[in-house]
Amino acid sequence: MLVKKLFIYVPFITSLIQVGQCHRTAQRNRDNRWPVVYTNDQAKTITYDPTQPVDIYIDLIKDGIFMAPNETSLLPSSDVVYTYDETSPIAKELMFVSALCKTTNCRESLDVWDCPTCSEVLPDAVVVRTFKTFPNDITGQILRSDNMTTFFIQVRGANSNSNRILWSKQNLVDHPFIPDVRVQEGYLESALDIREIIRNTMKDQLTIYPNYKVAVVGHSFGAGVCSLVATHLQYDFPQLNRNNFKTYLLAKPRVGDYNYAKYIADKDIEIVRLVNALDGKYIYIYI
Repeated sequence: MLVKKLFIYVPFITSLIQVGQCHRTAQRNRDNRWPVVYTNDQAKTITYDPTQPVDIYIDLIKDGIFMAPNETSLLPSSDVVYTYDETSPIAKELMFVSALCKTTNCRESLDVWDCPTCSEVLPDAVVVRTFKTFPNDITGQILRSDNMTTFFIQVRGANSNSNRILWSKQNLVDHPFIPDVRVQEGYLESALDIREIIRNTMKDQLTIYPNYKVAVVGHSFGAGVCSLVATHLQYDFPQLNRNNFKTYLLAKPRVGDYNYAKYIADKDIEIVRLVNALDGKYIYIYI
C-alpha cells in the first residue's frame, strides 16, 4: 500500500517544480539624477516534466547565466577609467575585504575566529560581538584588529528562507528617522533588527578605542543590509567620516531612492561598491 501511495504522489510533486529565469532589463530615465530604471520583466518558466530530456532545463539555466541588462549603454561614459593590477594597494585592499567577507559563510557559528581561512585573512582578529536574530536570522559579527586599528562589522549574505523572504520585500517605504528617504522594506527591517546591537557595542568600543577606524563589509543580501547599517552608524556616531569610516559592498542590490543616494553623498559616507560582470542575473527554481 505504501508503494502505491508513492506512485500517486510523485507525479503531483514533480508537477509543482518549475525552472525559470528572470532577465533584468534597464531603460533610460528622464531624470538625469536617477539615470537608469530597472525592470524584471522578461521572466520565463518551464514546469518540470520527468518524461522530458533534462537538457531543456539546463539550457534555460545556461541562457539565464549569460543574460545581462543593457545598463552599460544607458549610463553616461566615465570621464576617467582607472586600471589596477593585483600588486596595487587598492587591488590588495579589495581582495582583502573580499576574503574577509567570505569568512562569514565558512562556518555555522561566528562566535570564534576559527574558520579555515580566518587566521590567514586577519590573524589578530578578536570577535567583539556576534548576532543572529530571530525570526529574521540576520547574522554577522563585529571584529577588532589591533594591528589595523580597525573594527570590522560584517553581515552574512542570504543563508535562510527568512533572509530570502526579507529580500523579496522590495517595495519602497519611508525611512523612520531620515526625512524624505524611501528604502526597500526588507533591507530596512533587517538593518533595524540589528541596529541596537551594533550601536550599543560600538558605543562601548569607540569609547575604549576612540582612534580606531570602522569598516562595514557585506555581500549580496548582506551588502544591501550593510548599506543601511553604514548609514545608521554615521547617524548614530557623527564623528565617523571619510578619514575613519569606510563601507565595502560586494554585489550590492539597489536599496533606496534618489533621496537615499543623495543623503549618503551629502553625509560624505565613503562606500566602495564592488560589481562583477555576472551581477544582476537571476536563476530561480520555484517549488
